[in-house]
Amino acid sequence: MSSSELKLQSLSRAPARRPRYGSSIKHAQRPKVIFVEDDPDDQWLIEEAAKCVGLFEPLMVDDGAHLLKLLEQTLADRYAPTPANLIVLDLALPKVDGFTTLRRIKEQPIWSEVPVVVLTSADNPFYARFCVSGGAAGYLTKPPGFHQLCELMACFEQFFTKPPPPLSIV
Repeated sequence: MSSSELKLQSLSRAPARRPRYGSSIKHAQRPKVIFVEDDPDDQWLIEEAAKCVGLFEPLMVDDGAHLLKLLEQTLADRYAPTPANLIVLDLALPKVDGFTTLRRIKEQPIWSEVPVVVLTSADNPFYARFCVSGGAAGYLTKPPGFHQLCELMACFEQFFTKPPPPLSIV
């Protein structure tokens, strides 16, 4: 047996490492999620829950202005990839609030395709309707515990997996 055949054989026997919630997304292909959150305690909880779930690569941004600056860098190079597959946005932010940030994201055609989910402590039906009508893919209230936050993070997988296109019969 050649050394390359031995290497392939040993790789095929290696135990598969799977995230806790059983996702089929490989580490090298993990999507990127930008979390816009200003509270350091919530940032820590979100990062730990993201590690627990293992579905995506989290990037933490502490205010709307910072997120918009990050996104504007992609406008300079039209071939640059979008910096995220999903944006999770708090509403009560310093500098530029979540409502304004959402509006500015959805105004730019290059960013408007990136789904934005609002994750906030405000359990307000008016805010929810306003955000969804402004282009948010969803409005979620921050869960009370870590386990519930992990379950919520696992639900984000729906934004990364696309169903195959429908078959057309000619």
